[in-house]
Parts: sequence; structure tokens; C-alpha cells
Amino acid sequence: MIPFDKFWSHLKEQLAQLPTMPSGAHVRTVRKWSQFQGYFDGEFAMLYHGGNAITCETATTGNVRTGITTAEFRKVYEAWSDYRAGRFGRSARR
Repeated sequence: MIPFDKFWSHLKEQLAQLPTMPSGAHVRTVRKWSQFQGYFDGEFAMLYHGGNAITCETATTGNVRTGITTAEFRKVYEAWSDYRAGRFGRSARR
């Protein structure tokens, strides 16, 4: 895997290319996915306002998760290989 800082920089560049809402946020609808189920029913909206955080809203519940930060993405990025290898599940804490 590439170093996290390079990944994060590339991700922000890609997010800034998403369609822009009148509010200025870049938005994309994402299908729900997990290691063991693959794609499953449901989707959520991902909004990027620039900077180092992303906002997600589930389409089915209207539940908003704001401010997913660089630090939180880094934790997932660092655990990704172990998750994909089945060494621990989604609820595992590092």
C-alpha cells in the first residue's frame, strides 16, 4: 500500500472532482459494502466540503455522521489489510 499521506492527498483531489451542490459541497452516493457481504441493500451520501473531513448521511435513516477526520481515515487505512484478510471484523478497535 502507498503511504497514508499520499493516499489522503489523492483522495481529496478525487473528492474535489465530484459534482458540486449549490452549497459548494462535493457529493456522491455510495453503495453499502462489507468484507463478508460484498454490496448489500442501501446507500449513503458522502459530502466533501474541502479540508480534512467528510460528512456521510445514510439514505435509509437520515442519520448524519459528520466530521469523519483524517485521523479516523488513517486508522481504517492502517487496519485495511487485516480487515480484508479476515483477521478482524468491522467492530474491531485498534
